Amino acid sequence: MADYIQSLASMAGIPFYKKASSFNGKGSAIGVLNGYLTAFGDNKVGDTAAVILLLRFNSVTDHEVVRQAVVASPLVLEAMGEKKWSKKMEARFTMGTDFLTFAWGFSLKHPSAEKVLALQKAIVEAVKPYAQPHDTHCDLCSTGKVSEVILYNGMPGYYCEACQAKQGFDAQQAASDYEARETNLVQGLLFGAIAALAGALAWGLVAYGLNRIFLWGSVLIGLMIAKALFYGMGKVNIVGQAAVFVLTVASVLFGDVIFYTLSVMKSENVPFSFKIVSYLVTHLVEIESEGNGIITVLFALFGAGYVVYAAARRPKFEAKFERLATPEQSFTAVAGR
Repeated sequence: MADYIQSLASMAGIPFYKKASSFNGKGSAIGVLNGYLTAFGDNKVGDTAAVILLLRFNSVTDHEVVRQAVVASPLVLEAMGEKKWSKKMEARFTMGTDFLTFAWGFSLKHPSAEKVLALQKAIVEAVKPYAQPHDTHCDLCSTGKVSEVILYNGMPGYYCEACQAKQGFDAQQAASDYEARETNLVQGLLFGAIAALAGALAWGLVAYGLNRIFLWGSVLIGLMIAKALFYGMGKVNIVGQAAVFVLTVASVLFGDVIFYTLSVMKSENVPFSFKIVSYLVTHLVEIESEGNGIITVLFALFGAGYVVYAAARRPKFEAKFERLATPEQSFTAVAGR
C-alpha cells in the first residue's frame, strides 16, 4: 500500500513520508500541489479500502458553500468516471472549515495515480473561488510565520512554536483536570435506573400497542441507559461500566413483563393483579427462552456495549506534533498525554 502512495507522490512531485501519522501511520504523500497543501494516504472507510485525499485551505466562514461547489462540479464527476454525485460518494466526503477529505473506495485494485491526481486538480478548481490556498501563517494564532509543514494530531498544516507549546500545556492540563475529577457513582446509578425504568415502560407499551417487538428498540434502550449513567457519573469507572449491562438486562426483562402482563389481561379479559405479575416473573426465563427474549437481551447488550466502548473509556488528551524532516523519515515530538 505504501508503494502505491509513494509512486503517487513521485508522479505528483511532492514528498513521501514513510512514518507520517496522517493515515494510520501507513505513510503519506504531503506537499503543495496545484497551489493547495495536500496529503494522500491509504486507509479504510468501514471495511472498504480507500485512497484518502486531504486538501487544506484558509478557514472559511461558510464551508457549506465549498462543499456544494465540489458536489456540483462536473470536473469532479468526470475525474471519477461518475455521472452523478451518489450517496456513497457523499458518505466518503468530509468537509471542515479549513479542510476537506475524500475517500476513493476500491475493492481489488487502487484507482490509477493519474485518476487520483486528476481528482485533486478537479477539487482544487471547484474550491478555488471560495477557499483561498493555505498560507504559511500559523493555523492556530494566524500571526506566527511558519516555514515548514508540521502534523498536528495527523493533520498537516503550519503551527508556530508558541502554539505547539500552548497546545501541549493545555492537553496536559486537561488530562490532570480529568484525573482530579470525582466519580459520582450514586448519581450515575440513579440516572441509569431512571433511564432503565423509562426504557422498560416504552419497550413494554410500544410492544403491546403494536403487538410486535422491534429488536433495534432494545439497542436504543442499551444506548439510553449507558449515556444516562455516564452523564450522571461524570468520570466513568469499571463499576459504572458493569452497571450499564446489569441495568440494560433488567430494563428489557421488565419491559417484557409489562408486555406479557398487558397481553394476558387482554387475552383472558381479566383486570391487573400482582398474581399475574408474580407468575410471569417466576416463569420469565422459561417464557423468554421460548420466544425472542434472549435475542432482544443480546441486542440491548450490543447497544450498551457500543456506548461503553465509545464513551466509557478515558478520553485522549493529546497534542501530537510531527516535524517532517526529510522524505521517508519523520521526527515526532509528543506533547500531552
